[in-house]
Amino acid sequence: MAWFSPQGAGASLFEPLDEGFAYFPNQWSKGYLVSKSEREVINSDLEKLTSFKTVLFYVLGFFAMALAIHGVVFALKIDLPFESLPELSAVIVGVAVLIWKLSSTHHSVRDRKPTIPRRTMTATDKAAGQSVSWLLLIWMWVAVIPGFLLFGALFAFSYPWLWVPYVLISSLTCYRIAAWTYFKFRASKED
Repeated sequence: MAWFSPQGAGASLFEPLDEGFAYFPNQWSKGYLVSKSEREVINSDLEKLTSFKTVLFYVLGFFAMALAIHGVVFALKIDLPFESLPELSAVIVGVAVLIWKLSSTHHSVRDRKPTIPRRTMTATDKAAGQSVSWLLLIWMWVAVIPGFLLFGALFAFSYPWLWVPYVLISSLTCYRIAAWTYFKFRASKED
């Protein structure tokens, strides 16, 4: 069983039609009519972006970037407003790059007008449930949520002005994980 299935996520983006496939770039968007070959291109792009090799490249790259920033700050003896600025900047850049890369899968249809209405909330929830595996959800409940609660709280105690962003980000993350779990449970009961 895979942590994350690009095929499962890719399948949740498409619905078969007589003329081809309805492609929904995200859960809120209207659909685009795409051919079978365009679907294969979008799926292969998604598989490349979510492969272990690509994820490892980005994780090591962001780690190296944080180390380089630390080295420059240490060498130039720059006084930072808080010590974790290099890590924070690496995370912000990393998240921005990953969001940009993951949104690039729908660049092939961005010049078209969407012709298919939005999916119903039930269909959207089912697609969300099919896009994640149980193994990934279990890992999120065992590692991600406790990590947010423990390390985030410790970090926020050191910098009290970070309490509001910490509470907001950790609440949204926990809500999203709980929603994915609920959607996965409902999708598995229907299958």
